[in-house]
Amino acid sequence: MLKKSEEHQVLTLGTKNPSWRKIECSLPHFPISGGICIDGILYYLADQNKGTPKPRFPKPYTVVCFDVMSEKFTFIHQALDNNVNWYPTLINYHGKLGVLRHDHNGYFSGTTRSLDLWVLDDVEKLKWLKKIYVLPPLWKNLFANMRLNIVGMTGNGEFVFSPAVLRDLFYILYYNVEKNTIVRVIIQGIGPVSGQEIYTFIDHVEDLKRM
Repeated sequence: MLKKSEEHQVLTLGTKNPSWRKIECSLPHFPISGGICIDGILYYLADQNKGTPKPRFPKPYTVVCFDVMSEKFTFIHQALDNNVNWYPTLINYHGKLGVLRHDHNGYFSGTTRSLDLWVLDDVEKLKWLKKIYVLPPLWKNLFANMRLNIVGMTGNGEFVFSPAVLRDLFYILYYNVEKNTIVRVIIQGIGPVSGQEIYTFIDHVEDLKRM
């Protein structure tokens, strides 16, 4: 049974004796997405409804905004329309919050025709813009039997995808929305393996300091 999160804690790194502290949140909710931090605000999607064994889709979601400095929660209600189904992915769209809709199976594949993206264009006025990027015909031929995860977006405005399940050599895909081009980059040293799930991240910065 899925339950709402009614207790929230924060841990401040870099202090002599780090410890978890409880913080107040005015709205019990169930987080349904990973978080993304943009300009000191941690965003994630949440469901306010009572916990159920399996969330029903489609449904409107609440965007939770947590200010890292003030440690305060704010909420954007009815932020997205009912066509945002399954678990959407949050991305950093040129410094703004972007919410990318998945296909009905929760992935992207050769049957995907377009990328539907909602961008929080104005935080104060809660103004959203919907952008639709029609994929090139090459997409269907390349990924007819593939399931792809969205990794995020680069600073140059390219969507990054990776295979959800590894079947052969590991690679990532860059989709340039301006040029409408797809570039596949093989990552050396991984594979070939088969049937393994894989998780990919962008903007990783190596930090060897001890916690």
